[in-house]
Amino acid sequence: MKSWKKSLLLTIPIILSTLIGKGQTSEQDTLQKESSTYAFIDNEITNKNMCVGMNYGGPRERIYLEAGNKNINFATWSNFNLEQNFVEEIDYILSVNKTFNLDSAKSITISPGVANYTFPNTEMGDAQEVFVKTNISGLPIDIYLKLAKTFNTGTKPGTLGVLKASKSLELGKKAKITAQAEMAYNNNYFSTAKGISHSGLGVTLGYKISDKITISATGTYQIAVDKDFEETVFSEPYLATNFTYTF
Repeated sequence: MKSWKKSLLLTIPIILSTLIGKGQTSEQDTLQKESSTYAFIDNEITNKNMCVGMNYGGPRERIYLEAGNKNINFATWSNFNLEQNFVEEIDYILSVNKTFNLDSAKSITISPGVANYTFPNTEMGDAQEVFVKTNISGLPIDIYLKLAKTFNTGTKPGTLGVLKASKSLELGKKAKITAQAEMAYNNNYFSTAKGISHSGLGVTLGYKISDKITISATGTYQIAVDKDFEETVFSEPYLATNFTYTF
């Protein structure tokens, strides 16, 4: 119980502090709203292989490609092990989107979908997931919620819930800083434990080089919460840099 209170005390002030000012929509939401079709690729270098709070090793290169429109999108994600030089995961994700405009600035987008997770060059078999993502934009803070169910992960079917809150501020015409906070519930999702696995606080600094190219750097501090995860989830920092190209 003490760990719950400590995490909430650390996380809630950050979320509340972002309630001042006008909200910003995410770049992906903007792409979906402004164009009939869109596509972008993101290359990320991270110093730790973090997945839903669990640290699976050292530096990784991750490539994410997404294409679609306001109604449907397909994405693929790969994870390259920079320590041992092999691809250890390739994911395929399909989702449909329905946006409800509350007014000219505020909207709610609901995106149910499916994913297939593959793990080449490892002993793990493929895993499948069904999910629903909800994005609320245009408020003083942007809200993201993901609820997911996984199958064939080696344990019984897993459940994941992730809640994120973020606030962006423009720094001139090309730069932007974003503060974010998150909390995750994990019940056998690539794990054998159950409970609030972790919360996290992060800051991203982005710079738009051109209409098509954006670079960013993110620092995150993860806070371990439930003792059921004490052998797999730890309080620790991690870093990432991203290069994003929009077609």
